[in-house]
Amino acid sequence: MRGRYVQLRVTWRYQLDAEPAIDKATLFYLPQNRRPQLADFRIFPANLGLVPVADTGAVSPSMTLGQLLFPSARDAKDDGGAKRKGGLFNSPVVPAPGAQIVYWTLTDADDDNVVATFSISPEGKDEWTDLAIDTPDSYVQFDISHLPEGRYRSRLVARETAPRPVAQRLGYTFETDFLTVDRTPPEILDARVEHVAGTWRVSVEGRDALSLLEGAEFALNNGAHVTLEQPADGILDSRRETFVAEFTDAKSAGATSVEITLYDKSGNSAAKRLPLK
Repeated sequence: MRGRYVQLRVTWRYQLDAEPAIDKATLFYLPQNRRPQLADFRIFPANLGLVPVADTGAVSPSMTLGQLLFPSARDAKDDGGAKRKGGLFNSPVVPAPGAQIVYWTLTDADDDNVVATFSISPEGKDEWTDLAIDTPDSYVQFDISHLPEGRYRSRLVARETAPRPVAQRLGYTFETDFLTVDRTPPEILDARVEHVAGTWRVSVEGRDALSLLEGAEFALNNGAHVTLEQPADGILDSRRETFVAEFTDAKSAGATSVEITLYDKSGNSAAKRLPLK
């Protein structure tokens, strides 16, 4: 509880002739111990590996952890620990088949030191595998190539540590996002081309068993291409979507076929080529 003033009443019995007087009062209090809080949690796309560097590391990577977390500079202002994690944020992120990065931000209102244990369990089971135990880091990197395909529950157990006395250390278990292990390409259910009023209209309908669809690319063999991240219904929120691209006659001049590539959120893709006729 917060307040600016406190009023005390002191009552005593005395046996002396002179009445005692209070010269000074000092208030002592025991501050409240608050549990750790989970401020941020991210499961990044699979097949990306993190190469941690120190704060003084001189690297010029093409992609960094900070760019994955904060696509715009304005987003970075929301992370109070950005200065302390400068070295980690500058760490290169590189293609790494089978790698999986999970990132979190734990805060403690009392500035206690906090460690974390990250675990996963197959959906529908209670068999937890610890992937990081009592780590002071804000991330874990592990290999998913040996894991069966499917959805996995995840949890993060945070607990206070020294110099907080053992009897006063608090902890909390956070139920975090699902991890999807998906190595199967999406299925193309229907793909067609039609020419209407001077425009080639190319559409593809697809679905994925585990992951949300991410987009589709349409490439003509004359070099023209279009990448779509917005489906025909306007909302990219399903494992089954339809994407439609249009090419004018001027843009498709000389082309005889179109290659359609459908992507899912796990980085898998399926392709199909159709003739323009």
